[in-house]
Amino acid sequence: RRTWESLVAQRRLHRARSHLLRRVVRAWYQLWMECKSSTETLQEEVAHQEDLSQLAAQHDVQVAALLSEIEHRERISRAESEALREQVERACKLHGDLLLRQRTGAAGGGGLAAWRADVR
Repeated sequence: RRTWESLVAQRRLHRARSHLLRRVVRAWYQLWMECKSSTETLQEEVAHQEDLSQLAAQHDVQVAALLSEIEHRERISRAESEALREQVERACKLHGDLLLRQRTGAAGGGGLAAWRADVR
């Protein structure tokens, strides 16, 4: 009888251990799946951040190129403005010279033909 009770107790203990072991394995598996999922999510986020970093770097290069182009065009515009200003000054001076020659031409200074010869 004692042997029978001992066998029953051992069988119950074995079932309890098996049940506990299954719960531990199930809990470990669930934890592992959660960790795997979290790892995949983090990897996706890291990849996304890397993509954003690459886009930001590309935009930085594009912005730098645009700023360089703007500065280049401003230099050209300043040079063209300076050249235009010089042309206007020369035209004004020539116009003033022409008016002066026209006035003095009536007094024998050579007039328009003399001015044209000076301009050439």
